[in-house]
Formats: sequence, C-alpha cells, structure tokens
Amino acid sequence: MVTKQEYYSKIAALVNISQSDVSYIYPEYTTELEQSDPELLKNLLWNLGLDVNQPYVFQQVTQHRNMLGKIVTCHRWFGSERLCEEWLNSGYASKEAKDKAKGSRLLDEIYRSRGLTEDVLAAAEEKDKWNPWKDEDEVDDD
Repeated sequence: MVTKQEYYSKIAALVNISQSDVSYIYPEYTTELEQSDPELLKNLLWNLGLDVNQPYVFQQVTQHRNMLGKIVTCHRWFGSERLCEEWLNSGYASKEAKDKAKGSRLLDEIYRSRGLTEDVLAAAEEKDKWNPWKDEDEVDDD
C-alpha cells in the first residue's frame, strides 16, 4: 500500500516576541527570570505564539514594534510561530501560520513568488553576508 507523504510547507510563519509583551502578560518578569526559571519563560513565549520546540533567537536590545503596535527598545525573541491546532484556532495566529498549516503546494508557490518562504529568506540572508571586498584569507567571525 502506498501512503501519502506529508508535504512540509516552507511558508515563513515567523514571530517576534518583545520583552515588553512578556512584561505585559507577566508583570513580575525580570531579565533574571531567564536564568532562574527558564521553563516559565518558555511557557510565556509559547503562550505568545513562539514555537519553543523549534530553534529561536534571543536578540539584544533593538528598536521594534511590540504586539500592541507600540515602538519599543528592548530585548526580543525571534523564531517560528506555533502551528498547533490550539494556536491556529485561538484568534491570534497569523495568516502565514494558518496557510503553512494547510500544507498546500499552491500556497507555497504564491508565498515564494512574494519572497516569503524559508528558502528565499535564507538565500537573501546569505546574499547579505557576501562581501566582494573581503580578503579571501580573512576568517569569518560567524
């Protein structure tokens, strides 16, 4: 019997969680919480839509918009948005997350044509790192 192979969508469903967002839902938040209770922090990030089971990045102080649309200057976490049914039905999931969860090749191609898939974004990131004036003997710090 031939089984249908699940299609992995490459739609970039990404989320930024601002330190100000975490402080808003958990007023007791301090930066020490990251060391003292990392599981609580992961739970807070999860509740805000970050898939903590996928790799995510902690970004030092940057100016950005938080989830309330305010411009803030603080730390943030950046990674993949949750795709679980609970999140998708919560009313907070992005259109990208909902479309990615559908696993549609047609939607993938539409997002790719707009430059909004993981592979296109990764290629753009690599292109940004390339420096034609860099000496071949130099060691890259990355």
